[in-house]
Amino acid sequence: MLLNSDPRRPLQKNLLTHLHRNRQAVPPDSRALLEAIDAIAPEAVVFDLFDTLLVRDVHPDDVKRIACDRIARVLGTISGKTLHAERMSIEAGLRRENAAQGHDAEFCFDAMAGRLAEAARRSGAGMARDRLVALIGDSELAVEASVQHVDEPMRDVLAALYARNTPLYLLSDFYLGETAMRRVLDEHGILHFFDAVFISCDTLQTKHSGRAYQRLLAHTQRPAARMLMIGDNRESDVHQARAHGLNALLLDRAADAARYHKAAAAFEDATALAAQVRAQVSTSKVAGEDTVFRELSLSLYFFVQSLHARLVEKGAGDVFFLSREGQLLKRLFDRYQAHARFEGECFVKTHYFESSRRASFMPSLGPIESETFETLFRQYRRISLAEFLLNLGLDDQLDRFRALLGPNFDERSDDLPSSEGFRRLMNDAGFRAIYAARREEQIDGFGQYLKSFLRRGANRTLHLVDVGWKGTIQDNIFQILTRNLPDTPFDEVEGFYVALLEPGRAGERNRKHGLLFDTLANHVAAYPAFNENRSLFEVLLAADHGSAKAYRIDETGCAMVERQTSDDELNLFYSKVQAVQVDIERQFEQLCECLLRHRWTHAELLDMAARAHARMVFSPTRGEVEWFRTAWHLENFGVFELNTFRAQALRHSFTTRMQTTLHLLKGGPPRDLGVWPWLTLHDQTLALLPLAYKLFRHGQLRRRRKLFPAISAA
Repeated sequence: MLLNSDPRRPLQKNLLTHLHRNRQAVPPDSRALLEAIDAIAPEAVVFDLFDTLLVRDVHPDDVKRIACDRIARVLGTISGKTLHAERMSIEAGLRRENAAQGHDAEFCFDAMAGRLAEAARRSGAGMARDRLVALIGDSELAVEASVQHVDEPMRDVLAALYARNTPLYLLSDFYLGETAMRRVLDEHGILHFFDAVFISCDTLQTKHSGRAYQRLLAHTQRPAARMLMIGDNRESDVHQARAHGLNALLLDRAADAARYHKAAAAFEDATALAAQVRAQVSTSKVAGEDTVFRELSLSLYFFVQSLHARLVEKGAGDVFFLSREGQLLKRLFDRYQAHARFEGECFVKTHYFESSRRASFMPSLGPIESETFETLFRQYRRISLAEFLLNLGLDDQLDRFRALLGPNFDERSDDLPSSEGFRRLMNDAGFRAIYAARREEQIDGFGQYLKSFLRRGANRTLHLVDVGWKGTIQDNIFQILTRNLPDTPFDEVEGFYVALLEPGRAGERNRKHGLLFDTLANHVAAYPAFNENRSLFEVLLAADHGSAKAYRIDETGCAMVERQTSDDELNLFYSKVQAVQVDIERQFEQLCECLLRHRWTHAELLDMAARAHARMVFSPTRGEVEWFRTAWHLENFGVFELNTFRAQALRHSFTTRMQTTLHLLKGGPPRDLGVWPWLTLHDQTLALLPLAYKLFRHGQLRRRRKLFPAISAA
């Protein structure tokens, strides 16, 4: 800690005289500043806040622009630019009104937020006024917190003076009041240094007019000549302070002014920012190894940003990420909120909810007398009796019913629901008793598990997040809550997905939304890119644990989730997926640092993400192709099979590729193109067709961007 023991040293007097006579500013260096303070030997020291103690990473005016963009994303009815222009007009009007009433030309943020909320509601925002006012305030504080940092030499100065027991005061011209600024100071760890905090908007008295100094002196009851003001503004912090009898030191922040000018120019340069983002997510070498599918970080950033805005708009205090794809999605969402410094109305508490189609299936079913197992049979009718029991979680009953139903028990039937073996099983009294007991056990286990989560709010809607594509787990959970759990804390379910292709059992109380694309809501501008090789999402969003199999209540009465662990899945995760996830998270962090501090409309970010995603799926590197060829996926519902992608991605001979190419060029029906059509064409046809396919999809992207102007709202 820097502390001068003798404030009367000639060196310090000479320094003070030199600074005063030459009207020079003190450099933001702790030793130099403490020497200047010691030369004056004040009884108390008063500090300005912004650009004195706290320094921003963006231009101060851009803080308001970023805050308006964030609010606009939540509302979805007005652009950030329009909201910002409305705000500037309101602020100017408040300053004029206050000046006309004899106050300084200052305004209070709360008054501005109220009028801005009313303007947004006139533009179609459906959020209640009080919630919207709170959202505006929390957004402002979040942006300020995310772009500020304490100047460390100034922290040293505060600590040195505090150790001397020198009374310290904060005096700032700002539109956020004392309560809000105390919160900011506390987050930065410097609130405890100050005896009192004075903010101009609380009394509409500013340093610039000098009235704030009158307020300061009246409150402290200290002689002005024994007080010292330190700040970066020559008029407000020096001239006005001296005019009211205080000593004053001007802090040299010329370098910060130049930095702000550069930051403001960068903020408006969308082309340079887009290039920076593309470079950030492009493939490169890390520790000598080629990265793969790095652009997925940008697709997931768009998903997370969209998800956050939708949840805040709906007032969701809590959100449940479904295992297993939700494990990485939850981590990214948490990182996003942490970087953005969201609190209050802007913050959503996250939970990791272990479930699966298999685990949620049995507790969603009705009594055996009326159950048709439609959720299973609408997609999987060609299965065996053994597989049917596995879907019910009755693994421990396989031997019993194999002996009862005979040798065909493990053989797949072309249509199991209409088979004689299935009829016999349904009519068996033993099966019916086991089914009833296990169903009740699973319902109780699920209910206890759901209640074990400590929620932030009391919202009656259960908000879920998963990868997609139909929302079957959500349908099962909705059935459990509305049919089998009469004392549930939830009345309805709302799911948010990477993408949505089919409605399943979606309805008024069981709503579903796809955020990268949603064929049900006609949100398909980026469909050609994001729909190509959807398996990539499933493989790369793998978790480090097995699939949820069933819900149990242990001997202590606590809920637990029984998992089905597969060596194949764990081997895939640790040998291939984990390293890619680490790289994706690293890039996601960098995207947060960059994109949260710049202006991007929803449409601009979607367009950039779609273009980046298109590179992965239509122009993959050799390393990416090989990575995918050697991946696999284990099906844990319906049929229990390990699916590899190598079979559909083997390079065919030249002759075979020629024949397939001619067949397609002559208008023959396309064969099964598999989960990644571009790769199938690459391996099974000549180079002309995958190139043509790529150009066709890129053309679709360009045309769809023009056809869906509604997404251009910020």
